Amino acid sequence: MKKLSFCALMSLFAVLVLGLSAPAKAASDAPITVACITTAPHLDVITEDGQIVTLLFFALESLVTTEEDGQGGIRIVPSLAESWKISDDGMTYTFKLKKGVKFHDGTPVTTEDWIWSILRLRDAGPESPWTHLARAVKEVSAPDEETLVISLSEPYAPFLSNLTNPALAVQSKKHFDKVGAEAFRDSPMGTGPYYFAEWELNQRYVLKKNPHYHIEGKPIASEFRFIVVPDDNTRIMQLQAGEVDVVRDLPHNRIDELASYPGLAVDAAPSTEQRFVNFNVTFPPLDDVRVRNALRLATDKQAIIKMVLFGHGSPVFGVFPRVDAFYDKKLKDPGYDVEKARALLKEAGQEKGFKLEMIYSSGNTVLENIATVLKEQWAKIGVDLQLVPLEGPTVSAAFQNLKHQVTMLRWSTDTADPVGLTSFIADYDASHGFHTGWRNARVTELAHAAEKELNEDKRRAMYEEIQQILFDECPLYPLYQNVYPVARKDSVHNFRFSGLSRYVFMDAYKDE
Repeated sequence: MKKLSFCALMSLFAVLVLGLSAPAKAASDAPITVACITTAPHLDVITEDGQIVTLLFFALESLVTTEEDGQGGIRIVPSLAESWKISDDGMTYTFKLKKGVKFHDGTPVTTEDWIWSILRLRDAGPESPWTHLARAVKEVSAPDEETLVISLSEPYAPFLSNLTNPALAVQSKKHFDKVGAEAFRDSPMGTGPYYFAEWELNQRYVLKKNPHYHIEGKPIASEFRFIVVPDDNTRIMQLQAGEVDVVRDLPHNRIDELASYPGLAVDAAPSTEQRFVNFNVTFPPLDDVRVRNALRLATDKQAIIKMVLFGHGSPVFGVFPRVDAFYDKKLKDPGYDVEKARALLKEAGQEKGFKLEMIYSSGNTVLENIATVLKEQWAKIGVDLQLVPLEGPTVSAAFQNLKHQVTMLRWSTDTADPVGLTSFIADYDASHGFHTGWRNARVTELAHAAEKELNEDKRRAMYEEIQQILFDECPLYPLYQNVYPVARKDSVHNFRFSGLSRYVFMDAYKDE
């Protein structure tokens, strides 16, 4: 019989008698398998958007990145740049580069790679959905191998935030020249903690640990395997059966069930995704701001969150998500007030009520349920809302050409700056005011000025005025801010989806 040492006996006594916690299980570098709906025809961050970008964050790194600040906000922190300086006129960004960084194939990163990568995006043209991120770049130069200088054509306040996007990550020019443009679309060569070892369209993506990664001891998991499983129920059954470790794109009506399921856990981070009601303000009587405000007052957001999202969401009052650094906390909830809504309709000469059509994508359960609830709520003020489910492309064609009356669109962002949303609303030619037909000269003026304003307090004042105008004019209004739920085995740790549509994975591991 083996004898226990005195220390071992005392440790056992502490656990059994004193009730102290036993040591945590050791972290394993075992592969982690994720069931998701992510798919894309290629892996080139310059040409692809959508959910595949969330996987490209595993393989690509930029000069700077973002992290949550612990208070519901986002901050920009160093990545492959150790530090940076911005000139007083906001036209020159000077970065001190991290030393010893290598690509996935072990070749060193050079300033030539940085210059090529940034200019490749700037000059990509209409084939890229991301060229706006580099539109202000005039020149990229390198006085030495440890310094990168980016000169802008004009001051552009969101530029540092834009640099967090993987479309502005460094990639290997040598690899591009070797394999050619077409093959490069399927074989990105970056510096990230993982690389794409294999992938098959609509089937799977296998990312393996980068043996040349520049942070010692990181990452932990040896491999991530993303398998494409379009059906919600199938993904969940695979998790419950232990066939996968994590499930993305979790239906709201299954969150509570899976959170209480033995051996599973659910993380639901607040996201930047918001669902809007978008009015076509060129269609009477929606051209009357009193009618639009009446419909907002007749909308019980809390009921929608409870009935459609099963409580997993939060109401918002302005167009910016709460995690945005420029979100105006002074905006007050107009509330759910049927009597005030009726009074506004009477003031607008619409006390007898009227008919409206709401179009939305058929087969989308969330949209169908929201539309059904809105129909019931708006009926209380005499509005007969006709529900018109259509194929997705038909819906898109309608609202893009202002052929709709009411629809429901969403917006999410993956940067820490509101410029994408404000530009989308303010630049009428780009989206007809977020597909509302609404335009406002003051909002356009403020949006363009805010892009160039380097003083944060002045910029904040501009964005707060934009939010107030949009709140008062109500060409659209948010119903809720969504969450990004991820279900996982409770043996998986430190893996979730952040509010900026990115996986948090660097310290992810499974128990041994």
